[in-house]
Amino acid sequence: MKKAGLFFVVFLFCFCLKATANKSFYLSNPNSIDCIVRLADHPKGTIILLHGWNFSPTEWCEKSSICDSALKRGYNLILPNLGKSTYHWQTYPETRKDYLKYPTRKWMYDSLFVYLQKSFSVLKAGQNNFVAGISTGGRGAALFALEHPELFKAAVCLSADFDQSLLKGEPINTGFYGPFEKFPDRWKGKDNIYNRASELKVPLLLIHGKKDKMCPYTQSESFYAKISMNNNPLGHQIILSKNDGHSYAFWSAQSEIILNFFDQHLH
Repeated sequence: MKKAGLFFVVFLFCFCLKATANKSFYLSNPNSIDCIVRLADHPKGTIILLHGWNFSPTEWCEKSSICDSALKRGYNLILPNLGKSTYHWQTYPETRKDYLKYPTRKWMYDSLFVYLQKSFSVLKAGQNNFVAGISTGGRGAALFALEHPELFKAAVCLSADFDQSLLKGEPINTGFYGPFEKFPDRWKGKDNIYNRASELKVPLLLIHGKKDKMCPYTQSESFYAKISMNNNPLGHQIILSKNDGHSYAFWSAQSEIILNFFDQHLH
């Protein structure tokens, strides 16, 4: 069954290359993910679009206008399918068995980024690279920018959480780290970007709805206060919408704002 499945993926890859402007590929070692790359006709930069926890990566294009607008502006798009990853650095003995297959952030850097650089000549230092993420992907976007300032010029985080230690009973993080009471250092350490705010060298735009019932807007509000205090010259920005929640209706409405922010940081 595995051989048949792999053949289908390879066939789909070849079909996409010939039939559309999309280029799809599949990476399988040590994690299995698929990824869509959409190349602009006259590229001026590249944007990685990170989905939320267990969201489909294609929803960025299906439920918002950002993909069409970005391509028209000259941005290549990268949409990796990272499943239920929390953009965590590593797994632990306490990590749920069904979570072990999802990519770590380290693997994304060492395998996914390297493959994209070699195969598509994108995401290289000195290029106009950007990243935007929704929900858990928003934290991932901030971590990408913090840990690779040589690659990314700016990042946008929509409806994200930044300090896991304030969400101690949250089942997803518990599933990766184990209980906060037993392993507080995991919740406060390398994956906790709030506690690493002083390391940030890349401008962020934080966007959050005040009626968000999935992730409290105070996560963005407090993180913005922290990064502005530590890195005020970078020009971080925040947008808090009093009438919006955790939905694509809200995120789609931010498409032009996101692209305008990236345009401001082209070099």
